[in-house]
Amino acid sequence: MTQPGYKVRLWGNSTPKAKVIHCYPTKANPFLRPMISDLPTELQQAAANHLADKDDFAVRKLVEALGPFSRRNMAHCRATWLCILAIKRLLTSRTLPFDPHASDDHSTIATVQKWITDGIAPTPTNWDRICNRPDAVHHVGELANDADTIANAVCSLARFSLHCGVWDAVEAIELTWLYESECPPGYSAVLDFSPWLINIALPSAYNLQDVPAEQLHPLRQP
Repeated sequence: MTQPGYKVRLWGNSTPKAKVIHCYPTKANPFLRPMISDLPTELQQAAANHLADKDDFAVRKLVEALGPFSRRNMAHCRATWLCILAIKRLLTSRTLPFDPHASDDHSTIATVQKWITDGIAPTPTNWDRICNRPDAVHHVGELANDADTIANAVCSLARFSLHCGVWDAVEAIELTWLYESECPPGYSAVLDFSPWLINIALPSAYNLQDVPAEQLHPLRQP
């Protein structure tokens, strides 16, 4: 089941080097949503391998297929945008428990978006704060595990946006995937993370396009 206006062909479930001065994300258009089939052949192959292998190396190959990376070049912007979309899906999950530090997560994402799209960089102190947040350790009980996963994913995103380290991007994506793998059974009607990442997030990230709220958690097709 998909939203009216979307034509979705799912896989697995049913680049310039010049520095970018401004990478303007575009508003999602439900009638012109980018498709996996529109991406370069090598990126499509990496996407297919990711769905087949589903391990750290497959995710790394997927991220590297967007490269090569240098700070704020187009490849880096696209890979960062992919991480942002994955974490947005995590932060809007209906199974997410209340977290008093959630505003920090959203603030970090907003800071990274400004850095990637407009080149507005945080101060060195703020870079250190968003790349190495300690707040998750103050949680206790079941929330601690969820909060640690979320905080680490967000910090990995921030580090990748600053340093372009591939494994930071891999960690950001893997941690969101890990959280979903441990979600309660009531979450099972939603399209699994891997086919969502490949079929919805990846084409959108390649075009620096936002994903509408209803497509962060689309239902599986019958």
